[in-house]
Amino acid sequence: MIDSPPQPRPQSYRAPSWSWASVDGGVRPGDSSGSEPQDLVVLEAATYWDAATGPFSSVTGGFIVVKSRISAATTSNSYTIDSESGGIEFLRLSGRLDAVEPEIMTLPHHQRPDIYLLECRTSGNEYGGEYYGEIEFSGSCFGLILLRSGFDDGQSFRRVGWFTFYSESSDAFWGNWNRIWGGKERSKIRIV
Repeated sequence: MIDSPPQPRPQSYRAPSWSWASVDGGVRPGDSSGSEPQDLVVLEAATYWDAATGPFSSVTGGFIVVKSRISAATTSNSYTIDSESGGIEFLRLSGRLDAVEPEIMTLPHHQRPDIYLLECRTSGNEYGGEYYGEIEFSGSCFGLILLRSGFDDGQSFRRVGWFTFYSESSDAFWGNWNRIWGGKERSKIRIV
């Protein structure tokens, strides 16, 4: 179901944006294979419900606090959206939106908000090639596309999609990584 076109978010609140339950349609959870540690660290998470209606009531709110690298892909750097497929192109990379996002799908380019790229998992490996002395490289990165949330704390975001990039060239892979996060330290953010 990952390849289905994004659907509008439900009219009423159903789940935090980081949850698969917040959208109708396909989501991409990411790749948890491999032995490298995750680049994203979960520090805290909570969901809330209406206790007055019992333990099986609907979710009324929630958040997850993570620590990782985050960088803005500002409108000055330009991003384009394919409204039919939900595809998004930015910084010569591509990703996909989880749901129809009116702020970035319907507004003219110069009025769109910045999107933020959160590093979730990066792996770059060199290994011996087929011939003696030959070194081969394989690198992959998976991350989330975020928008600032309505909170005034400056560190709260909501998930709107995902991106990934892969290369068998060390220079190309680390060039992409540096374009997004070069010089950025990991910081703590809240996803609602």
